[in-house]
Amino acid sequence: MNKKQPRELHIDVTARHGHVSDGMREYAVKKAEKLTRFHDRLTRIQIITDDPKGEREVEMIVHVDAGGTMVAKERAGAFHEAVDLLVEKLERQLKKDKEKLKDHKIEGGKGAGPEIPPVGGKHEETYDDVVRRNLR
Repeated sequence: MNKKQPRELHIDVTARHGHVSDGMREYAVKKAEKLTRFHDRLTRIQIITDDPKGEREVEMIVHVDAGGTMVAKERAGAFHEAVDLLVEKLERQLKKDKEKLKDHKIEGGKGAGPEIPPVGGKHEETYDDVVRRNLR
């Protein structure tokens, strides 16, 4: 059985001004790791925190192998709250990106199986067939 090797995911947590405590770092890493459920090609996640004017600002940059880079930024009163909101934003972005990959697969291409003939030898008429017939 041929299984895929799991990709190595690097997660960096840094602060622009100030420092990140061990508890904050562990929380952010734990939450960021959950993003791998929504896309299997993640290679690196950067989490950057800043504390301008007393409000916590957190930015998350997700790098996708052979794809783009997704960025989300959030301001909140607490670090944990900002990280939670960021993960939700990035989940949506990753799901959307994954759907784009699925939608671009070619019908009848390399991974497509053999065409299954209709039951009883009859072809079921589609909406397009009806419209074409009525336009003639």
